[in-house]
Amino acid sequence: METDCFSFRTALVRTAGETVCIEQALEYDGVDPNVALVDLCRKFRTLGELPKEAILLTPAVIPAVLELPLSSARQKPYTQMQEMIRWEMEPFFVQQVGIWKIGHILARRGQLTEAQIQEILLEIEKQKQYRPQALGGRLGSVLFGEVAIERGYITTTQRDEALTIQRHLQTTDDEMVCGWSLQLPAKKPDRGQKKFPWLVCGMSRNERAQWVALFQRHRFLLRGIYPLVGCSAAAIKNPVPSASVLMEGRAGVTCSVNFSDNTIVSVQLHHDSDHPSSERVCPVWVRRDGVEMSNIGGDIEMPSYTEGLRFPSSQKNHFVPVEVKPFFFPRALNETSLFSILGASIHAFQFSDASRAVCVPGIDPGPPLWQRAKIWWSAAGVLVLLILGGLELFLTLKKTETAARFSDTSVTIRGLEDEIAAIQKQGDTIKSVRETIERRRLELTEASKRRALLETDIPSRTGQIVLLLNRVANVLPGKMRLEKIAEESDGIQIIGVGQSERLVQRFVKNLARTLVSLNLKIVSLEVLPEQGEQEQSGYRVILRISSPQEETSEETSEETVDTAPPAPKPDESENQ
Repeated sequence: METDCFSFRTALVRTAGETVCIEQALEYDGVDPNVALVDLCRKFRTLGELPKEAILLTPAVIPAVLELPLSSARQKPYTQMQEMIRWEMEPFFVQQVGIWKIGHILARRGQLTEAQIQEILLEIEKQKQYRPQALGGRLGSVLFGEVAIERGYITTTQRDEALTIQRHLQTTDDEMVCGWSLQLPAKKPDRGQKKFPWLVCGMSRNERAQWVALFQRHRFLLRGIYPLVGCSAAAIKNPVPSASVLMEGRAGVTCSVNFSDNTIVSVQLHHDSDHPSSERVCPVWVRRDGVEMSNIGGDIEMPSYTEGLRFPSSQKNHFVPVEVKPFFFPRALNETSLFSILGASIHAFQFSDASRAVCVPGIDPGPPLWQRAKIWWSAAGVLVLLILGGLELFLTLKKTETAARFSDTSVTIRGLEDEIAAIQKQGDTIKSVRETIERRRLELTEASKRRALLETDIPSRTGQIVLLLNRVANVLPGKMRLEKIAEESDGIQIIGVGQSERLVQRFVKNLARTLVSLNLKIVSLEVLPEQGEQEQSGYRVILRISSPQEETSEETSEETVDTAPPAPKPDESENQ
């Protein structure tokens, strides 16, 4: 957006490679920037999607060239550069305050003539002489507007609009904000050079804040605020002729940019109230070579600019066309009227030779990165993330290593389990063999007993049994009968039945006494009640008789089974 505070012009700028394309340019004739921005955005929105970034060209930004003892390698921090340049720009700001007077503004808007301005000034001087108390503490601009209203030259609305324009043009704020760009010469500077040219500009901080807030309300990011005149230098192709001047005019303000060895060495602003107001930009070369002057300024008369620049009367100047960088624009537009926007766009897009233009940044870059708390917090956060990431990586590696070890251990355990299973299987086999051996030993012991029984002397055995039967018959009561007497492997079994339990007990006692002389004894006794024939009750007695030697042999054989010794030899069995 470009404004001279009397009107507004907006252009839609895009890039195609190294070419700047100016697709549309719209104008708004008014003094309210908010209304102008709303109207221009509405018109652009019908043509397509709006961009998100914007730049502004305004006469409230004052350009200048300062000689500073700083090179690109010795550039100071942002805050110190601001203070240094603001101090050097103070005279330019003071000069700006005295230029834009309300009468001059009303005359540029076509609302007052020069004769009317002189009449109003004479009336103010009369009031200062005859009625100084009536003036009070009113400012000159307010008093000028009141006199113009009293004489009927302007209306109250026109006066208020002129005061609004004046506030935008005058830099009355004590706090300024600046921008800068080092001018690098075509040839390498001398080692002894102490000062270097810096292209700088400045404006009121409050004024910048108002413009930034205005663009933010319409969802635009204001990247930079440029001077209204002087930006065309960035649009010129290299090389720039030595000892030349670029003149640029806009709304009665002429800017002369002086070049030397392809470097801007000075910038001067000229306010010409007699020059007709124009919406076009006139950039030309001025070479002091004594050649006849030629005019390329369209509807702007070049002699008026040379008079404003106060060239010597004997100086002959030759005006030659400017060769600008490639750009595209609609045929309906006059290309010379877009050179300021073109130069500012080249600087905003950071094309080559962008240092020939300068702007006040829309937002201060702030302190150096290493002094910002957010950077420290961000660095701390990144460090924490790195530590956590390293710890996570370490734990992951440990986990992988542990998993590998666990896998190896699992393989080993499975091998051991297989070996243990094989050992258990062998143990079960051994146990089964042992059980078989024990069973065979028991069978062998039993066979040995039977063999010993069979090897006993049959005649003595027969006599012993006869004697035993006689003894049993002698002690057998009359009311008790003998059902069975048999020789078995574990002794002689006798089964008898008595009518009463007392009778059975007496039989057992008498038998036990009789058996002592036969070297026998009762080894087991069992008395059971029994229901006899003809419903008579009785008691059955079952007893086993064995000699003490046989019992001792049985006990010995039982111990042999428990301790599993080898089976006795046949000779030993015979002796027993």
